Amino acid sequence: MPRYRASASTAAEILDGEAIVIDLASGAYFSFTGWTTWAWESLTAGADSDEIAAVFADHGGIDEFVEQLTSAGLLVARDGGDPEPMPQRPDGDVEPLQFDRFDDMADMIKIDPVHDVSQEAGWPQPADG
Repeated sequence: MPRYRASASTAAEILDGEAIVIDLASGAYFSFTGWTTWAWESLTAGADSDEIAAVFADHGGIDEFVEQLTSAGLLVARDGGDPEPMPQRPDGDVEPLQFDRFDDMADMIKIDPVHDVSQEAGWPQPADG
């Protein structure tokens, strides 16, 4: 399988084992925890997705997970280069891959705080029109 990286329109941060991943183009944001965070970190580090699939062999789903992430604009194929080291695996048994997607703040995330906000009220109030 190919290797991947986060797309240019993706911002991600991991806090206390939870990955918050934002697609800045659509404004959707995603929450990954546990083994799903590990899979995200491994994929964006350029690990071979076959290696990751082997970890989830009893649960499956890595192909579907990659497809969902690429369809959402979060992952793109890596053009080459050496992968980064894979992150340390979480403690405990491997869990199925699952994540939550949120679109409730998409309009706010897509606002350009310099150009698209109300001059009087400021961010996060969008400009009229």
